[in-house]
Amino acid sequence: MFRRYIFLITLTLAGCTKFVEVAEPIDQIPSNVVFDDDTKAAAAVRGLYSVMISALYAPFGGSLSVCAGLASDELITTSTLVDFTDFQNNAISTSNAKSGSGLWGNLYTTIYQANAVLQGLENSPNVTPAAKLWIGGEAHFCRALYYFYLVNLYGPVPMPLTTDYTTNTYLPRTSIDSVYNLIISDLQTAQSNLDNNYTAPGNRVRPNKWAATALLARVYLYRQQWQAAIEQSTAVINSGYYALEPLNNVFLNAGKENILQLVSPGTNLYTWDAYVFVNLKAHLASNLLLNSFEEGDNRKTSWLTKVTISNTTYYAPYKYKVSVGTGTAKTENTTLLRLGEQYLIRAEAYANAGDIASARADLDSIRNRAGLPLMTESITQQALLDTILHERRIELFSELGHRWLDVKRSGKADAIFGAVKSGWTSTDILFPLPMTDIQRDPNLTQNEGYN
Repeated sequence: MFRRYIFLITLTLAGCTKFVEVAEPIDQIPSNVVFDDDTKAAAAVRGLYSVMISALYAPFGGSLSVCAGLASDELITTSTLVDFTDFQNNAISTSNAKSGSGLWGNLYTTIYQANAVLQGLENSPNVTPAAKLWIGGEAHFCRALYYFYLVNLYGPVPMPLTTDYTTNTYLPRTSIDSVYNLIISDLQTAQSNLDNNYTAPGNRVRPNKWAATALLARVYLYRQQWQAAIEQSTAVINSGYYALEPLNNVFLNAGKENILQLVSPGTNLYTWDAYVFVNLKAHLASNLLLNSFEEGDNRKTSWLTKVTISNTTYYAPYKYKVSVGTGTAKTENTTLLRLGEQYLIRAEAYANAGDIASARADLDSIRNRAGLPLMTESITQQALLDTILHERRIELFSELGHRWLDVKRSGKADAIFGAVKSGWTSTDILFPLPMTDIQRDPNLTQNEGYN
């Protein structure tokens, strides 16, 4: 099933670093070639980030934001390509390239890279114990991140933990609970191994302890472990490393709200999201999203911009302001984790745990920044939960599929999407597995509703 992704990993590692000089599958590369000192081991872990954002419509190069945004109710596409109209119409083909290779394939490629790094560290006698900790911590974090998106987009998925492609080729799907258990274990290991500080001062493009904690808070929220989510998000909020920023500063590299970013590729000054939304005008805000803003919400004017297509005015996501140009003075990178989400995580967990006052206070932190009135003290638990879902829609729109995943996990997909999307069916909530992998692996089954 995954043989072609192994080949991609070999190419990726060889292309990003010069220490891989053999043409064997990654599971046959001798550990003393790749991991014979700290420097080469550190170079290997850098390859974990390249596939995610190396090209337009890589997972974090626009695909997650665009494809999940189109599948939900927040984006519309101006493209006539079936790869995108499939998502907008919730009629995704099992041969859809953006789902099959863009998301599924690239996420598995990076999982194999993470497994290769962990295996190489374990087998190397030359990498120092200190380097093994932080390099392994990053690999565990990355693997958890990739599995998080796979299990939420596709449901039960194969869970390779080694680089033995002869075994991985015939893996069956693994239960959602088992995948989440691995995600939590990986993030706890990353928490223990990584330092509070970032690799380089002023640079938040490699995960630290707080990035692992922030993602763990999200995972616990998705698993409805309210107290654990409160504890993890509180640790991030109270760490002293982060602060809510004014709206136009949130996505800047120098902003204190950023917990983790990915570096834009090459000399591009722009993020892929800005390039797609503003420069190409390929995917725009839906009327459903535009009409969901409350009157006076400054996010509507700060995070959306007018674009004109054939004399018609539309609005494009404008969280990232730089959409053209090349050079060295990058001011924005793609934000993976930020503090605003942590307040919303804690608000939702508090509300579900019955602590209405604390939930309201966290929600007010986000609403106050947006210029909105604070919540009334008499608000009921259900009304507060509904308001939090609404605030997540507005605060996190066009960011890596939050809206799609939020409605999915809320159990309200049929009610929300079914009311506004023609032809919606309950099985649309999961993306299809690529048909080529189904054909290769007799142990792999397709999601319900797809042929």
